[in-house]
Amino acid sequence: MHACVACSKSKRRCSKQLPACRRCHGKGLRCEYPLVRIVAASDTSASSGNLPTDTPSSAGSLSQEHSPLSIHAQSRGTPDPPVNLWFLAPSSWDILREHSTLSVVIAYPDSGLRYFIDRLRAWVSQWTLGQHSNFIHSHLYGSDMPECLQHAYAAFQAYQYSTSSNKHIALQIVRSYTKLVIQDQTLCEGFNGGAYDIRSHLSRTQALLIFQLIRLFDGDIRSRAEAESTTATLIQWANSLMEKAKADLESGTRRRMDQLHPFPTTSDLHCDGTTASLWRAWIFSESIRRTWIIAGLMEAAFSILKQGHSPCPGSICFTGTKGLWDAASPQAWMARVQDAKQMRFRLSCADVVNLLDDSKPSDVDEFSRALLVYGQGLEKCPEWCSTD
Repeated sequence: MHACVACSKSKRRCSKQLPACRRCHGKGLRCEYPLVRIVAASDTSASSGNLPTDTPSSAGSLSQEHSPLSIHAQSRGTPDPPVNLWFLAPSSWDILREHSTLSVVIAYPDSGLRYFIDRLRAWVSQWTLGQHSNFIHSHLYGSDMPECLQHAYAAFQAYQYSTSSNKHIALQIVRSYTKLVIQDQTLCEGFNGGAYDIRSHLSRTQALLIFQLIRLFDGDIRSRAEAESTTATLIQWANSLMEKAKADLESGTRRRMDQLHPFPTTSDLHCDGTTASLWRAWIFSESIRRTWIIAGLMEAAFSILKQGHSPCPGSICFTGTKGLWDAASPQAWMARVQDAKQMRFRLSCADVVNLLDDSKPSDVDEFSRALLVYGQGLEKCPEWCSTD
């Protein structure tokens, strides 16, 4: 990974951390890393298996943090434009617990918290209707929806269309599926024992998040009490996702996920240099990051609404530029990356508030706007609450 722009210009040593290196963080500077070039492999070289002599056997895995975030492959055509690969750097998975704009305890306006929960409900509802959702990417699982998410799908549908006379049945369904997903995977029998891959753990975490969303904010006393007892599990699972992603990139493990799962899926953090594989790696990366963010903010929102404050869940980087999450194809995604290269391709949870000063609502996607309103409240940013 190359030194950041500020350190390079000053000819100073860069710690190469994300979202900001130590020097930029200490001086309050904007920390940006230079773009690198993705070179797409030609059909000829791909079929013959020929690679340049300076290409290691693990080329394209992007597993070593000290290596430049670039992919080397033979190409006889025009290379794809430069792309910032920050999301495949192991350091980008570190959760920032200390930041000048982060406090140990947070307390945000109720209007922003309720707005965020309403948006989250809408995203889950859109997902169950097969529509574009800012929560679960439409290309993440393809037609191979994991069983735990099938349960979450059924539970949310039953709850959403329940009436006052049968809602207790829907909540019973949620209760049963919650117990099932927790029993199906405990952390000690998951990654440590090698029984589950990160894709499986991501789906289970997303399912538990949906169950928590229903039970925490329904108003049913029993459901809320049960959900509060599961809060630690959800946060632990979300943190484990981040740790596993970093470990995967550091180890350089390259799994043939298409052999493990017969249906078209997006399940790996590695790419081979093509636009399509880079898009899939980004989808998987961004899905993990958004799941972690939503889990922490949802639990924090409940705590603030209940007792007026909450421990700060921390900060990570994510992608917030409009048009990237909802891109329908690798080509559309890459085109949007290039169109948006002058805007913020990478955002930090802790710095979302800066969008008020240096960005327009139309520059970022709905997920980013929801995070901004979460911390600032409806009163400070009413124009950010509407979709484009």
